[in-house]
Amino acid sequence: MELMRSAPHIRPLILYIAFCNYIQNLRSARGIESIVIDDADFTAFIHSFTHLEAIFCTGSTFVNIPLVLPGSSVTTLDLVARDIQAQELSSTFEAAAPMIRCLTLDTVRVRNPPNAVEMSRLPTITMVALKELALMGYEERLPFYSNIRMPNLEILYCAIWLNIFREYLPDSLKTLAIGWDLDGGDQVCRPFDTENFYLRWHVSWETLDQVLYLIPKLTIPRNIQHIEIVSETTSDKPPFDMDDLESVDKFESFILDLHQNGSLQKVTFTFEPSYMDIRCGDGLADRFTKLNPLGLVDVRVDLPSVLYNLR
Repeated sequence: MELMRSAPHIRPLILYIAFCNYIQNLRSARGIESIVIDDADFTAFIHSFTHLEAIFCTGSTFVNIPLVLPGSSVTTLDLVARDIQAQELSSTFEAAAPMIRCLTLDTVRVRNPPNAVEMSRLPTITMVALKELALMGYEERLPFYSNIRMPNLEILYCAIWLNIFREYLPDSLKTLAIGWDLDGGDQVCRPFDTENFYLRWHVSWETLDQVLYLIPKLTIPRNIQHIEIVSETTSDKPPFDMDDLESVDKFESFILDLHQNGSLQKVTFTFEPSYMDIRCGDGLADRFTKLNPLGLVDVRVDLPSVLYNLR
């Protein structure tokens, strides 16, 4: 409110606002004095930022989000660390449906999930604007159900994949990004028809061919155009053993088949800036004697991902 009163000229320049858990419903405290903003003022506060693109909320601070989204310019919404009733979450999705293009759900859990009868009473919500969905910190059932539709979803990031997620997601994506696989190689699900497959390499996987079971498990391999393997480890140990020639040969043969008999055009190995030993990428492309002459392998060191960047 002080910002609205004293510095109206900077409001059009604000693109991103974060409401953290310790600020309850936009209450700010100075010493023993606090300012409480009611729902109407809260909505006016958000709408005063005429070029606002993104809102980040933690805990109970996003209880008012269904009120402020309609009429705002927000297209990106990050919801973090909240136990919520199904009706509350449904209201949030309903408000977000017309304009939110990028949605992140980080450890958002539904308390007392609805039974079949209660589910039938919830409205079907079609999130027509949604292009990108990121699911972070999940080790349990997704916080939305069969009444949520995402027909135009193009990018999906799953920090921890569980096959029970699959029934809620559309078949066709441009980019499928996986943190790592939790269900194991013997589990199957309906594959995604995606152009790009991104994998953040799990530090405990030692051989390169371990990635191979994920590709046919989650995708239609012959439709993939670009595969990116991103190192997320911060140790000085290489993320995989390139001296295991059998593993390298299996990987190369698999990739070569996808190139010759499918749509694959590029395999990228990305070592992000957090990776301590940047020498890990030295000569990596040369180790692929079958793929390198075809120009299929790209090694990027101390650079961000080309397919998906975590916000």
